[in-house]
Amino acid sequence: MSKIDKKLISLTLIFAMVITIFSPLVVNAAENIPEGVIEFKDQGLFESLKGGSVDKNRDGYITKEEMESVESLSFSSISTNPIKSLEDLKYAKNLRILTATVGGELTEYNLEGLDNLEYFKIDKRLNIPDENYEMEKENIKVSDKFFFSGNNNTYGTGTVYSVYGFSVEDEIRIKNMELYSLCDMYTIGFRNEIKIEDETVVKLAGSTQSIEGLKEGNTKITFTSNYMVKEVQVIVEKSDIEINSNPELEETNITSKLIYDRVLTSNGDLWKVNSKDEVIKEDTNVSDFVYIRYYSGEKTMYVKLKKDGNLNITGYTDYEEQSNEPIIKNIQNVKQILANEQDRVAYVSNDNNLYVLDLNLDTRQIDEKQITSDVEKAKGAFYVKNGATYYINGNKVADGEFTDAINGAVAIGNDLYWVRDREYGYTDPTYSCKLVASDFESFEDEQYYGAYYVYYKTTSGEIKNTDEYYWNDDVKYEYQILGYNTYYPVSLKTDNTLCRYNLKYLTHVKDYITINGYDEEMKMNNPKYIIAIREDGTIWTKDYETEISGFNKILSLETEDLGNIDGDDEVTIKDVKLTLQYSLSKEDLSDVQIKAADVNKDGKVDIKDVRLILLYSLQKIDSFEEAK
Repeated sequence: MSKIDKKLISLTLIFAMVITIFSPLVVNAAENIPEGVIEFKDQGLFESLKGGSVDKNRDGYITKEEMESVESLSFSSISTNPIKSLEDLKYAKNLRILTATVGGELTEYNLEGLDNLEYFKIDKRLNIPDENYEMEKENIKVSDKFFFSGNNNTYGTGTVYSVYGFSVEDEIRIKNMELYSLCDMYTIGFRNEIKIEDETVVKLAGSTQSIEGLKEGNTKITFTSNYMVKEVQVIVEKSDIEINSNPELEETNITSKLIYDRVLTSNGDLWKVNSKDEVIKEDTNVSDFVYIRYYSGEKTMYVKLKKDGNLNITGYTDYEEQSNEPIIKNIQNVKQILANEQDRVAYVSNDNNLYVLDLNLDTRQIDEKQITSDVEKAKGAFYVKNGATYYINGNKVADGEFTDAINGAVAIGNDLYWVRDREYGYTDPTYSCKLVASDFESFEDEQYYGAYYVYYKTTSGEIKNTDEYYWNDDVKYEYQILGYNTYYPVSLKTDNTLCRYNLKYLTHVKDYITINGYDEEMKMNNPKYIIAIREDGTIWTKDYETEISGFNKILSLETEDLGNIDGDDEVTIKDVKLTLQYSLSKEDLSDVQIKAADVNKDGKVDIKDVRLILLYSLQKIDSFEEAK
């Protein structure tokens, strides 16, 4: 055997050994690569997606299956690997919402093939300020169903150019009383022009996010942006649902007020609305009730004053490391509760001292701190001392005794003062008190929990509020509600009609609130519903995730016994005395007591009512009706 042959045999053996040693490693490496891995053409896009939003296994690979499972996608371009193309997004076949921030390297917005895409917004950051920059229209590639637009915002160091759009078919079919979402919770931009050919058929609802079907018929909507014009035909069909927005009021002399999920009736019954289908009587002989959710959102207090002067306080916190058992405190000899619309609650004792209550998270106790003594008069969040009016925290509002007060405002003669403990969006306590009207006549909204403004009427009959910039002229207050398809507001109009946009839900509504988020034990509350209370005291509810359906009545009230001012279930000389003192402005009565004192039902409490209650207590008359 030659030397050359020996050398070839040796090399062959060495090669075979190498293959034998390393082939399992090669096989194992191949086995670790998931099936269906996408070979991204754009490395910058791959680096932006693999951090976990798409690469859920965090194995460094993105598969077609992972991309197809994504419905909402948000990412930012990484500076070391800038995105140059969006073409690889074509694998996200079920993508509905896309938001992205990219650098100036991206020039082509190619979103073709994303048939399920409903909304997109892509912010392109330029390193230099350029007020005239605009993407070329031909570089924006989307399907024909998209209406898109763009605008730039130039800052000191550069320009951010945003291209955004939403899908809308050439023909929309909806029913009257229905909402059609244009862009699913995202505004389409204020620089676009939207015109409706016939606004008796449909109207825009909210911040141009939806259209609302008003009546059967056809019309056309034209969308115009700096890039394009798109016309859409709208066909409104008749809905199968009929809403009786104006059911008859019940004949009852019991009134009620809504305090979060409780309803307190003028006969002292306290009802708790457990769900949109259930209400239970929680207590009797209650004179007042206050619900407080602290501004920080970490604790709540429920404060209940019984007619015998016992104050029951129950607090809850959301501290996970602490027991969720209620924190309870009882105080005797209490005359009155005071509360603002945010996170302060206090009480006036029988000896006219004012104490502020607070739930101490460290000690898990309800603390009470005396603010002042010799309180002459109190209502809402205000009290009078030495002839001057003060706020619940002890700050002086103005000289003079208030004539009326609620939780956020106080009237001294015809002057209306608005008091805030905190400014919008800030947790640092600030105190502001301003004179908002010198021709004040009456409050239109007396018991709205959480109101950041006050609704009032002037002496000339003009209806205003203290935050005119934010609220519409015909709206008392409104809640923004998340439905299945869109945000939409439910608002109480100035004529006391509860509406969703132009749809009338319920007339003669005194107050309403939405229940969503956390229950009183600070646990997540999944059911979402609206509670409304009508002028006759009846309680109505509605599941607010069902946009079209109307309200259902869940509680009717029985007629109460008039003349029982002190709540002891008897009409005695004590009731005569209370009514007389109130008629002479010597005593304050609650709304509940005022209703019971107005025995002749003429809308005021005066000497006529005093005389009738006296005659009834002396058994000179058998009923107030026969003595009118």
